[in-house]
Amino acid sequence: MAELFVLVFPSREKAEAVLEVARDLRRQELLDLEDAALVWRTADGNIKVQQSFCPAMAGAASGALWGTLLGMLFFLPIFGLAVGSASGALVGRLSDLGIDDTFTRDVAATLEPGSAALFALVRRSTPDDVRKALAPFQPILIHTPLTQDREADITRALQQA
Repeated sequence: MAELFVLVFPSREKAEAVLEVARDLRRQELLDLEDAALVWRTADGNIKVQQSFCPAMAGAASGALWGTLLGMLFFLPIFGLAVGSASGALVGRLSDLGIDDTFTRDVAATLEPGSAALFALVRRSTPDDVRKALAPFQPILIHTPLTQDREADITRALQQA
């Protein structure tokens, strides 16, 4: 079962750098992200959201592949590609199972202008390696499924490093 962590940063740039670190940890198989989102508040107070995984795009790619294969069976590969891609995108859009959009907007509304939050839906991780990689960025942990004592331990470790 995936667990949601929300980290706050004083700037969008720091949050983007941590997202890159998370991608690098993912390549090293030290972090398995189900979904991630970057949310920031502009200087004029507008809220911006950047999803790292788009289910509609994944659905479209999968649908295009299957549509082409089925279309080839009936000698209509281009038609199969178009229909498969459209139906895959629709299914992907309707099955957005990642981070709740309402929750991200609610958290973003509490951010100070210029600051950012990184939402990470984590399947599994190597906590010590992840903590070491994130420590230089000094994130503020505002949401976690852990107990308050464990959350305090993690916050202390991130701030001390």
